[in-house]
Amino acid sequence: MLKTTHFIKAAATVLAMTAASSAFAQTTYLAGDDSKASQLCVAVATGNKHQVRNQVSGFKPTTMIRQNYRMVVNNVTCNGQDLVNFALNTGNYPIAEKLSKYRQGNVQIKDIAKQQKMNGTVITTAS
Repeated sequence: MLKTTHFIKAAATVLAMTAASSAFAQTTYLAGDDSKASQLCVAVATGNKHQVRNQVSGFKPTTMIRQNYRMVVNNVTCNGQDLVNFALNTGNYPIAEKLSKYRQGNVQIKDIAKQQKMNGTVITTAS
């Protein structure tokens, strides 16, 4: 019984120290360039739904925001990942959930006559 109590106290101490050290190591996301895709990637990593919506509305193939969401979710990549996976990997789960509604299946039809790449680059720093 005594050993179990010591183990629980030690585990609680380690857990508290881990939580404290992770609070000091915050990740910063910076746009790698001035492109709209890079700014969208930063918003997906760090922003709330309103900030992401503002960035998505900046892509103006149409005035209908749902079509813009579908377009960016299925065409923009951030550091080689699609937007939903990038949001998940950065820990922004509410954004990942919202964006996943607009993701199409794994089938891709590409118009080889018009190839448009929209890639965002994000520089990650930990301090």
